[in-house]
Parts: sequence; structure tokens; C-alpha cells
Amino acid sequence: MKKCPYCAEEIQDEAIKCRYCGALLSDLEEKTLLECNPSWWHYFGLLVLGALLIVIGVGLLVILYVIFVRKNTIYKVTNRRIITQKGIIAKSREDISLKDIRAFNIKQGIVERILNIGSVSIVTAAGGAGYEVMSNIKNPDHIREMITKLKLSKE
Repeated sequence: MKKCPYCAEEIQDEAIKCRYCGALLSDLEEKTLLECNPSWWHYFGLLVLGALLIVIGVGLLVILYVIFVRKNTIYKVTNRRIITQKGIIAKSREDISLKDIRAFNIKQGIVERILNIGSVSIVTAAGGAGYEVMSNIKNPDHIREMITKLKLSKE
């Protein structure tokens, strides 16, 4: 037997849900459901420029810059929040709780629609026009649907 962390009643060790308060005990542990980086298509222009400038030696620096920026821009969706990490030397990290999300917006131009990339913005409980959380990611509709299902399962 163990105690429920929400109501402190004694419950079975194997319990998934507390029979007294109804809390889901499987949500205690934060699990990463998705981890992604911006699409390579977003950097296509810089990669072509780097390939053209490789003759004079600057191109390799441009290509390395693109690789480092992409590698150090990470978007995570967990069972509790959305996490955005950016930066090579100076880092910034933003966490948005799933319970604070009110709406989603997806931004795609015509070329982005063809390549199936786009940016996902969210509207939080604080309001505003929308806060861009994931820029230039592959399959933004799938990610929006996944977060929506996850949010609805929490309510």
C-alpha cells in the first residue's frame, strides 16, 4: 500500500488512478512525447550560400553556424508542458504548461505548405495575439493535433 500524493489516502501499489480523489497517478512522472528541431528546409538558403562561399573559405563557417543553430534549437512536448530551448552560447528556455493553453495557430506560406513545414503559435490563459513556440517544424498539423489530444485527456 502507498499514499496518494494528492489526497493522502491509502491505495494499492499498482494503482493507476486514486479511487478516493480520482487523480491519475501515471502523470506524476514527466515523459517526453516529442523532441524535434527546426526543419533543414528552413536553412536551405544559408546552406546553398555556404556551399557557394566554400571556395573562399567562409562557406564552411556558414554551414557550421547553421548546424550549430539547428542542433541547439530544441522543441519538446511532454505530458505536462511544451519546452522551447534556443541558443549556442547564451541559452534561453521557455516552458508553457498544457493547462495554460487556450488555442493554437499554425502559420504556413505556400512554399512551407508544399514542404510541409510551418510554425505553431499558442494563445495562453494570459491572452494576447499568440505566442510562437515552435518555428519552422516538420508536420505542424500533426504536432498541433497531438498537443490538443494531450490537453483534452488532461481535462
